[in-house]
Parts: sequence; structure tokens; C-alpha cells
Amino acid sequence: MKSSFQRNNKGGIGRLVLTTLVFAAIILVDLLSGGVVRDSARALAANIWGIGARASAAVFHSGTFSSARALAEENRLLKSEVAELRARLAGIATVEEDARALRALAKLATEEDGVGAPIISSLFSSPYGTLLVGAGSDEGVEVGDLVLSGDGGRGSFVVGRVRDVGKHRALVDYALAPGTRFEGVIGGATLQIEGAGGRNARAEAPDSVLIESGDPVIVSEFGGRAVGIVGSIAHDVANASNDIFINLPVDLGVLRYVYVIPFSP
Repeated sequence: MKSSFQRNNKGGIGRLVLTTLVFAAIILVDLLSGGVVRDSARALAANIWGIGARASAAVFHSGTFSSARALAEENRLLKSEVAELRARLAGIATVEEDARALRALAKLATEEDGVGAPIISSLFSSPYGTLLVGAGSDEGVEVGDLVLSGDGGRGSFVVGRVRDVGKHRALVDYALAPGTRFEGVIGGATLQIEGAGGRNARAEAPDSVLIESGDPVIVSEFGGRAVGIVGSIAHDVANASNDIFINLPVDLGVLRYVYVIPFSP
């Protein structure tokens, strides 16, 4: 082990001495030439740096990297255009829905006296019990007046009844608000209707009464107008009766206009 270490150590010292002599020779030549060696080394380094910079620019500004950047920018522009088109389509859909609702109100206006009114978003309005409409005493609206939806392809329905009136607005109670109770005629039978909130209600009918899904629910205290239709029927075998589930076929979440008509029970 000792002799092996000595041989390796001698070889390392020899290489160190040779390297030192080479560097000493280079320094001596540089001194004798007045710095020509250093200038040549700097020029060579500058050339190598320039070649590297040009190669880097060629890689990042063309070919694969350039194509990737172009595709990313194209994707960004396409996503922006898609978002803009969706916004325009939503705006068109809103305009079309407004036009349909206003046509329905115009049809109601040819059938009976009343006033069209927009539904106002307000802290006083609630989809569960009340809503606020943009017509009041100055437009001829009075407490007790009925508020109708447009026909919606099924005829008009009673949405609610005016509870309170201001100069240019009125507070309306939903006809099917939770806890409301009134008599309604379904399938020729007079039944007790109980509001369940929003646009839903329920009733109970004997087995002997023929009731089908889609039948209108007519309420005499609203002048014989419909407040909804039969949505589904559940048979109760134990009581020989049917649970009738009623709904107003109008989406109150998107309803924007109503028609207010004078009414005195």
C-alpha cells in the first residue's frame, strides 16, 4: 500500500509541475508580446459568446419554441373570442325573452284592462312570499288587484295579489306563498289548496275524483282564474285518496314582467 501511494503521488506532482511550466510560458509570451495573447483570448471569448447568443436567439425565436408561443397566443385569442360570443348570445337570449314576455302582456291587454309592470329587484322582494313591481297608484294600481303572468303558451296565471301600493310601485303577495289556503277546482271537484312556497302548492282529493297531470287549478276568489296546474299525483292506499302536487308553470326566477288587473272579490 505504501509503495503504491508513493508512485501515484509522484505522478501527481509531475503533472502539477508541467501545468505550472505551461502557464508560466504563456504568461512570459504574453509579457514579451505586449499583451497580444490576452487580446486574442478576449477576441476568441467574444466570438464564442456571440455564437452562443445567436444560437440561443435562433432557438427561442424560431422553430419549436416560436411555434409554441404562437399557439399559446392563438389559444388565448380564441378563448377571448368565445367568451365574447357567449356574452353576446346571452344578451340576445335576454332580449328575445323580454320580447316574448311583452308580446304576452300585449295579448292580455287586448283581453282585459290592466297595466304592464316590470318586476323590481329589491330588498323588499322575495321569491318565497312577496315581490315588488314597478307600477303603483299613479298607474291605477290598487290594493287587492291581481297580478298575472304572461300566457307562456298555457294561458295566463295568477302570480299574486297586491298588498301595498306606492306611487310607482306595489308590493305583491304570491298566491302560492307558504301557509296560504283557499278553495280551488280541479277535475270538477272543489278542494282545499295549501301554498307551499315559490310556485308550488298541494291538495288532497278522494280516489273517486278523476284528476290528471296538467289539469288547471281554478280559484273562484281570483275570479275563476288559474293559479297553476297539476304537476304530479301520489296515491295514498291507506286513506283511499290522492296527494295532488300543484305548480305554477312560470319560472319566477326569470319572470321580468307582469300584468296587473283591477279586481274586487
